[in-house]
This record gives sequence, structure tokens and C-alpha cells, in this order.
Amino acid sequence: MEVFQEANSEEAERIRSVRENTYVRLFGHIRAFQGKKNVVAFRIQPVTDMNELTTHILEVMQAHMASKMQMEAGDAPAKTVAADNTYSGAQGSIPANGLTPIQAQVAQTISDCRDEQGVSVYEIAKQLEGLTEKAIRSAIEFLSSEGHIYSTIDDDHYKATDS
Repeated sequence: MEVFQEANSEEAERIRSVRENTYVRLFGHIRAFQGKKNVVAFRIQPVTDMNELTTHILEVMQAHMASKMQMEAGDAPAKTVAADNTYSGAQGSIPANGLTPIQAQVAQTISDCRDEQGVSVYEIAKQLEGLTEKAIRSAIEFLSSEGHIYSTIDDDHYKATDS
């Protein structure tokens, strides 16, 4: 996967200090361009504490296992820890997959989209009638920062990273 970054002089100096074949922490967005997924990096930092790498590997393993368990369960909806999982009462509950019910709904809607350009916030709001645009955008911001989704043609169209 290729990584692109527009660097100012300060950032360019930091990037030059990073040697090839070393571990780095990268902040950015995954984008699709000409059928290939690329990363547009906002910031690149060298990893100085190897505990960070160990933690990352454990998080990746946990996410893989959770995904595998969900697929084996027949893609059944995630069960929440809270006893009352009605729509209004579930906002504070924590589901088994680490997403709130709103985040899970938005993620599923984006994941269901097979369009190369992704699904727009407007379409998500249309499909999830009970949610406000603010709640949808908040869920999108979280899902994007956690790497579940990425913006495609503009900041209003999103696609799931696993599609």
C-alpha cells in the first residue's frame, strides 16, 4: 500500500529522520484511487517504545478474532451488554464488538454499499430515518478514526475498509 503525504518544511525534516525498515506511527485516511487503496498521511512519527508495537499486534489479533466470530455466527447483529437495547436507551450501551448501536448501524449501512464511490451521508440518513445528521456524522468520525471506514470522492462519501 502506498502512503502519500504533503509535508511542510518542519514535517519534511521529521520524515527525513525516519529510516527505511523502521516502525512508524501513521495518522491518515485510506483512500481509493484508480482501483487501488492508498493512505493519505497527516503525520508520520517513529515508534520509540516497542510496547506500542506489541499493543498494536494484540489489538489487530483481537479485531481479527472478533470479526471471525461474527462471521461464524452468521453475521448476526451484535448483542449489547446493556439489558435495555431499545434505540433511545441503547446509546450508552457497549456492544460486544466495541461499537455503540448507532456506530454499528452506520458501519453496517456503509459496509452494505457496493458502489465504488461509497455511500453519502445523505443516503445513510435516508436509510437510518431515526438518526440525526449530527449523530451520523459523529459515528462516521469515530469509525473513520478507528480505520473501519474511509472517505472516497469527498468528505460526504464513505466506504468500508473491508469491502
